[in-house]
Amino acid sequence: MRRVSIHKRTWAVGLQWYLSNARPGVLELRRLARKEDPNLDLVAFRQRQHAFGVSQGDVRAWRGVRALAASVKLATPSFLGLFCLEDDEGSYWWVFALHQALVVGMGDQVFTSRSEADSWIRSLRGLMDEDFEESVTCETFRESLEWLSPLVPSMPLWIAGKQSGALLPLQPVPSQRRNQVIGGIVVLLLLSGGYVLKLFLEHQAGKRAVEAARTVMLDKEQRRREIMANPEAHFQRPWLEAPDVAESIQSGITAILGLPLVASGWVLETATFDGQAVTVSWGHRPGADFSQLPPGARIENPQKAVSRFPAGKVSRLQGAAALIPREDCTRRFYQGTQLMSGRLKLQFHAQEKREIEGVEVISPWQKGQWELVDVPAAVVLDASFPEGFTAMPGLMLSSIIQDKGSWSFKGAIYAVPR
Repeated sequence: MRRVSIHKRTWAVGLQWYLSNARPGVLELRRLARKEDPNLDLVAFRQRQHAFGVSQGDVRAWRGVRALAASVKLATPSFLGLFCLEDDEGSYWWVFALHQALVVGMGDQVFTSRSEADSWIRSLRGLMDEDFEESVTCETFRESLEWLSPLVPSMPLWIAGKQSGALLPLQPVPSQRRNQVIGGIVVLLLLSGGYVLKLFLEHQAGKRAVEAARTVMLDKEQRRREIMANPEAHFQRPWLEAPDVAESIQSGITAILGLPLVASGWVLETATFDGQAVTVSWGHRPGADFSQLPPGARIENPQKAVSRFPAGKVSRLQGAAALIPREDCTRRFYQGTQLMSGRLKLQFHAQEKREIEGVEVISPWQKGQWELVDVPAAVVLDASFPEGFTAMPGLMLSSIIQDKGSWSFKGAIYAVPR
């Protein structure tokens, strides 16, 4: 990033802008920044957009600075400008581009040479289906200031509003950490005081508790026996409320096969059914239309678009069929895999344990994770799924994935451990 002074206030240029229909939270912004570049440590906002920047290790030096791209008020929604600006390091060139009233993702860039800036402008023009409505080139710093000054707010920054591009740190600064430490100490003192009070009250109630303890000891053994006699009452049984696996598979396959292979020049690469909807990843090919994306799609990057379509709802549930032994489950999985000519990944976890009123209770069933991969398309198209597999008690389907013609199925399985 670089700085420029307009109206005796400092502005920042050279940020990376992204579209955000809803303002992301701090944790989500940190995750997105780490994904793009671990050095990104500043964030700014404008209407329906956010941007990341790099402070070069000195976040405090950018306090009170705002993104110039978020503050320039233009009458046209489509604009491309080249400006000569200056800061303490010398002169540089700023490329600023708007499309549909939004800052283009790479439309807030700085360059040390005019040739680099011109090359970047040619790249931006090449990405657009039509030329920018307005273009401006300012060859000198003075000319740039004369052109930008009327378009930049001269009022105090706090009046400009929340969306006026203030640079904010993504991580807490030392003063914030100090306040957090002080707050933690206060909370610790309050908790310690509460604990001391609790001990005092327990001591006062000690004499009354001696008599009550005799009764409790007798009741405790009786309660332990009741808990151990009905362990299943203390563990969730998600398969009872899970959709019927055969119908879920049919619903997912039908939704995926109903998708077009090509839309507006974009090629369907992967489709994932999660029980509710199908998420589709579209790959860019030469000549694909950026302005007319596949139905419901949004751009993730120049090579990928993502869309999500609702799938048919499965109304029939599995019901309360008794679980079968793990050994029988394994045999059914192997047999089904063999009939479907796929490859199986199956793993059972240890039985879940819980402490109920001081009594350790072990789940009467085991949970397993299964994944059936490389299922031939012919099996999928014929819906040739063995009933011994799809009707297995405790079987749950979590996803169906079609990736470049390869099909895979994932889910969970519950079985009794014998």
